[in-house]
Amino acid sequence: MTGNRMNRSTLPIALLLISVLAVLFLASYTHVFLYPQMTASVNGFLIDETLHSADALATHLKHAQSPLQQDKIPPLFLNDAKDFLWKIHAQKIRLFSSQGVIIYSSDADEIGQTNTLPYFQEIGASKIPRSTLIENEHLSAEGVKTTSEIVEAYVPLISGSEFLGMIEVYNDVSIQKNKLRRMINTSSKVVYSATTILLLSF
Repeated sequence: MTGNRMNRSTLPIALLLISVLAVLFLASYTHVFLYPQMTASVNGFLIDETLHSADALATHLKHAQSPLQQDKIPPLFLNDAKDFLWKIHAQKIRLFSSQGVIIYSSDADEIGQTNTLPYFQEIGASKIPRSTLIENEHLSAEGVKTTSEIVEAYVPLISGSEFLGMIEVYNDVSIQKNKLRRMINTSSKVVYSATTILLLSF
């Protein structure tokens, strides 16, 4: 009889401990796993979207002849480049020759300048497109400190085995990242408020 009474009295305590642990686990899971996964998914989408846009521009140059020349840039490339400047919040779009000379830029003052930085030849030699998220006030591939969050995408233009040049797209993703932060902050307040209320109710 005494043992049964003890089992009955310890049962509510055990349930209480399980409930507290469950509530704490939910808060920890949300903060440690769920929010980072959400951020990684959004970052991945923005990176892929920017690379896809740069690759779409590259399709207009698939029949281009070497060397790329400013007066032979297809009108479709020029039209799409202008569209991308507002559709995806592109900060800058450039088209380089194989020697790194800018033959098109959304900043017309850059046309004629030459990119002599190692990353340009590295991407050209690898023939592999690249897209990277650069946080605010971090350095881009060119070594320039950013003033917003951007995704920089590079698509080498290849004809057979020949490197013809490269497309570069800087996509400002600050708006999307700020929306994500606001959503996470709001969700965090709800989760932690609910956690506090549940713990106080035990």
